[in-house]
Amino acid sequence: MGKGKKHHYNRLFLDKLAYTGSCNTPTTVNSWTFSVKECHFSPQKTLSAMPALPDDGHQLWVQVCGLTTLETLISLGQHFDIDKGDLQDILTADHVTKISAMDKSILLIMKDFYYDENEVLNVEQVCLLLYKNYVISFQESDRPIFEWVGKALESNINKVRERSVDYLFGILLDAVINNCVDIIGNIEQSLERMEEFLIDPNLKDRNVGTRILSVRKNIQRMKRFIIPFKEQLPRFIHPDDTDLIRKENLPYLVDINDHLQLAVQLLEACREEANAVFDLHIANNDLKMNEIMKRLTVVSTIFIPLTFIVGVWGMNFKFMPETEWDYGYLFAWIVLIVTGLVTWWYLLKRKWF
Repeated sequence: MGKGKKHHYNRLFLDKLAYTGSCNTPTTVNSWTFSVKECHFSPQKTLSAMPALPDDGHQLWVQVCGLTTLETLISLGQHFDIDKGDLQDILTADHVTKISAMDKSILLIMKDFYYDENEVLNVEQVCLLLYKNYVISFQESDRPIFEWVGKALESNINKVRERSVDYLFGILLDAVINNCVDIIGNIEQSLERMEEFLIDPNLKDRNVGTRILSVRKNIQRMKRFIIPFKEQLPRFIHPDDTDLIRKENLPYLVDINDHLQLAVQLLEACREEANAVFDLHIANNDLKMNEIMKRLTVVSTIFIPLTFIVGVWGMNFKFMPETEWDYGYLFAWIVLIVTGLVTWWYLLKRKWF
């Protein structure tokens, strides 16, 4: 294996270098050195044994999890000749989605999404660096985003070791997009459950309004990151722009672009469904309010004639024969009850309730 080229950063750059995210995962580095015939996995808690640059016939994937240990990341950057601007962008956790092609490398910055234990959607920045015969992936946490990619290398699934490293780069990219599609599928299922709660009168969920607003917010967050990525990705699959992408791998990269297009379409469908569910929620609230108002109106209508009768007998005229009658009180109750029942029967006959 080759020893690699050392790249030195100036002191001014190192003083300004900082990770801007909130994830506290310690930095760990795993590496897969592979060729057509073999694959060697090296789990490393630190960079005491720096992954060697691959020589002829070998390729390398370096997986960096956690961006909090700057010393490790600086050593990694110097060892693999990572551009200063690229390293700074990688450490900027809220960086916009970006695809940057240089003479020796291609940097891809994107967002991955996941639910935490409280079912809250979180965003994690994932960066991929492609060189001539090695690729480096950076992620803020130690989530097993690329676990199946490592197993594919070790088992040579789909003959991945027999292809160039830009094909592996595409697999890593596709893994992130697949995860986004899964998240969108979860959002779609959540919206379907909310719709069932809203349609079925036997199901009640007092927090459905809050959950709808949360889903709509999550959809907007995903659109803010996925749409710009969709617009930039076609620039990445033109072989004339760089020597790092081989023509024989273009069909796979085009498939990835189609997969991303599908993710955008699903996300747009979820947005429309979320709006429809929200409109249904508002309509249900209006219907419930209308039912309440109708019941109050019926009660008020029944008591209107009763109030009129009581008001008449409540006048203080000197000559009112009913007030002197021994059975006047009982007669008044009979009149009130009969009037109320007649009014109720009339409203029922007219199907007002």
